[in-house]
Amino acid sequence: MDITTLLLSLGDNDAVCATDGAILRVKIPETCWTDALREAVAEHKSVLIRFLTLAPGQTIPAETLLGWCDTYEERAAILEYGAGLSREDAERQAWQMLRETLHAAS
Repeated sequence: MDITTLLLSLGDNDAVCATDGAILRVKIPETCWTDALREAVAEHKSVLIRFLTLAPGQTIPAETLLGWCDTYEERAAILEYGAGLSREDAERQAWQMLRETLHAAS
């Protein structure tokens, strides 16, 4: 399961996510947990934690994380293909732009 599908699945099940350092916490009704969902959360743990660090100390709905993920991916693609940056540079700049946008909004 890719990260977008994971976030959609979490959002469909009204999951909320939080982090405490390297510990990821996902609150979701027990009946909604599936083996595939657990495996996907484990697989994408570092990405989820990275996005959660954008709002330290807050519990974030999965739908919000999906929006952030979409914004990041879109900006990275524009920078890579529109501005001719390497994928690595485009991702780095997209991440910085997303952080600045979210910090300015808070």
